Amino acid sequence: PRVADRNIPFTIDNAYIKNGFVSLEDNRKKRLPENQFDYYNFRFDNINSNFENVLILGDTVSFKAKSLNAQENRSKLNIKEIKTDFLYCKTAMTLDNLSAYINDSYIGNKLHLYYEKPSAFNDFFDKVNLNANIKNSVFDAQDMGRFSSIMYNYKERYTLNATMSGKYVDLTFKDFDLRFGKSSVLKG
Repeated sequence: PRVADRNIPFTIDNAYIKNGFVSLEDNRKKRLPENQFDYYNFRFDNINSNFENVLILGDTVSFKAKSLNAQENRSKLNIKEIKTDFLYCKTAMTLDNLSAYINDSYIGNKLHLYYEKPSAFNDFFDKVNLNANIKNSVFDAQDMGRFSSIMYNYKERYTLNATMSGKYVDLTFKDFDLRFGKSSVLKG
């Protein structure tokens, strides 16, 4: 075929996954402790989902997740429900209209990740740019402990509204409103 014919879109109006799984193993990376989510070695089981408007074109995958739930048993990460407009390509991953219930936490509205190439995820904190609009999100410290073990020391819930941009090591916040404890508030 001619070069122009190589990127023919593959589309599905509605797709369902029932009791699926996805796993990633990188034997080059040391396993993280069992109570932490291991970014390099994980397996999600019991995946049940409904996707609409699935598009695969070259390096691009997009879909509307009407519902998605799954369980990562090792770290006890329970995705109760995610709804989002998802896009992945060689230089970006976007989750718009995000509504994610994960364990006892909720994350809402918009999360965009930008990078030069997918291997940037190997050095996520320094090479991936974040652009997020977090609205009415609630983070349970025990859930956060799966990603930063120090958080297991706290029995708190944090409510966050903020716009964030930049790399993880140098995030900029706007319209920041963090609430925790009985009446503690940080704004900026």
